[in-house]
Amino acid sequence: MQKIKVLLRYINRFGIAFTVSFLVQRFILKKSIIKLNLDSLKRPIYLRNNYSDFQVFTQIFLNDEYLVDNLSSPKVIIDCGANIGLASLFFISRYPDSSIIALEPAAENYKMLSKNLGKYHNVSILNKALWSSKTFISIKDNGWGDAGFIVEECQQNITGCIETITLNDLVEQYELNEIDLLKMDIEGSEEQIFSGDYSSWLGQTNNMFVEIHENLKPGITDKILRITSTNYSVNTNGEYHIFSRISS
Repeated sequence: MQKIKVLLRYINRFGIAFTVSFLVQRFILKKSIIKLNLDSLKRPIYLRNNYSDFQVFTQIFLNDEYLVDNLSSPKVIIDCGANIGLASLFFISRYPDSSIIALEPAAENYKMLSKNLGKYHNVSILNKALWSSKTFISIKDNGWGDAGFIVEECQQNITGCIETITLNDLVEQYELNEIDLLKMDIEGSEEQIFSGDYSSWLGQTNNMFVEIHENLKPGITDKILRITSTNYSVNTNGEYHIFSRISS
């Protein structure tokens, strides 16, 4: 019954042609990469034929996890933990005049990220991990595959280590005066981000979507809420805490 309800919601939101195309590619042709077209985007969306990609697509495009009514048109968006680029694609569809910087450390995710975002002139993609300092990290599977993982610091000369970047580095590199929207889904690494030198970039950030991984980092929710309590109002939507700067 639940699957039928979801199917009907897909038809209602995206139309019969879109839904049939999805079902044929996924279950009959069993394509490894599925190509979908949304009216709100100029280019196709590519998904891997697995549960996690379709779960994320459903959360973002069907359940409107990033839809916030009172968010004015952001000019600069930073997507940290961009995965295969679905959040950035939603932002493109919603805010086509924005500039987006998308970071994704996992190699397989980054390949799909490049396929989904590489031809958009207003998007910069980086195969780096967000961290509190310049270093190198390794990716450790936490049982969710490409949909979720945890990271640990490692030595540069170890195979598979990935370069990190800080938010302050991004602000400097891209000469940003403000970050209108910061999306952060970095599998527990938010503990690092809110433990380092956060005062500068946080002072330039107007809105944040943060998936807080309390299960991985006990106590991190209270810490982030405490740090942001003075300058931000907080709401939740799906798995995200939404922080909006309070007007002075």
